[in-house]
Amino acid sequence: EFNVGPFLLLPQMLELALADGWSRYHGKFMGVRTGDPRTFKTFEELAEAYLKQLAYFAHHCEIANKNSEITLAERYPTIYTSALIEDCIENGIPREAGGARFNFGPCVATAGATDVGDSLAAIKKLVFDEKKIAMAELIDALEKNFEGYEPLREELLKAPKFGNDNDDVDDIVSWIMKTYCDEVVKHQNTRGGYLVPYQNPLVWYVSTGKLVGALPSGRKAWEPLSDGISPTRGVDVSGPTAVFNSVGKIDNASIFFGQTLNLRLNPDVFVSDHGVRMLAAMIRTFVDLKIHHCQFNLVSSETLRAAQQKPEDYQDLTVRVAGYVAYFTRLGRDVQNSIIARNEHGL
Repeated sequence: EFNVGPFLLLPQMLELALADGWSRYHGKFMGVRTGDPRTFKTFEELAEAYLKQLAYFAHHCEIANKNSEITLAERYPTIYTSALIEDCIENGIPREAGGARFNFGPCVATAGATDVGDSLAAIKKLVFDEKKIAMAELIDALEKNFEGYEPLREELLKAPKFGNDNDDVDDIVSWIMKTYCDEVVKHQNTRGGYLVPYQNPLVWYVSTGKLVGALPSGRKAWEPLSDGISPTRGVDVSGPTAVFNSVGKIDNASIFFGQTLNLRLNPDVFVSDHGVRMLAAMIRTFVDLKIHHCQFNLVSSETLRAAQQKPEDYQDLTVRVAGYVAYFTRLGRDVQNSIIARNEHGL
């Protein structure tokens, strides 16, 4: 039996590791005191600090989830639904108390893994490998949301970005997802099962971005996070097959409750039979790479902007957000803009 569980933001884990446990949004220490990053001599020290923050908050996700499950079992057992689940009747126990045959879950959901990957790749390249940027200068820039640090931000933006079939950053994102999945499945629920990893942020990649300050990827404070395992908006400049190659390097099976991948395609793809055949071949490649999920938006930026200007003329326009379909004109402006900002690929 599965139910929805806590939300753990990976970009927050990095932000805390880069601030000795200090949360810019909350204005106080929230995480583990992992040390002043200005003193870190190697990239591995930063990676270790990140993992300590991840383990700390995954542990508290387990505690919060168990409190919720105990309350549900004691006060709100779902008798009718439990009767439809295998073994609950035979055991005489509702699903909330562990009567089901299978008791995995709930998920520990996340968003922004590629934001973390882009950030760590930039730090590794510019701070530790090439020594173009001092860690102290980077931390100062993050604290000031890059105000007065525009040249430094430009360097960060030019660093390798996930979604372009570049091993320097793709391998880091693979490590991020592996460590996240390995950490989540260490933790148990109250029913004898284990928590499961999940990266399908729906619309939350916009709202949760408002909790995360500036990142070393060049992303400014409070902006949307990456939606699922999708590249950060606008950085996937090498075509859709490069995106698939990047995502295919991840052990997608280990994220066994799934994750979303969004791609925008130019609607001109469907002008000819050749374009349709190319899309079919690309989907075949997606399957061969054993990627969990992909959803396509086939609406031009011009149409989306026109719908923002005259929503009454586009009431039936639907788009895929991050794991679901919604009427575009009913979405909040921030979500609309985040969809428009995604790269529009040709084939």
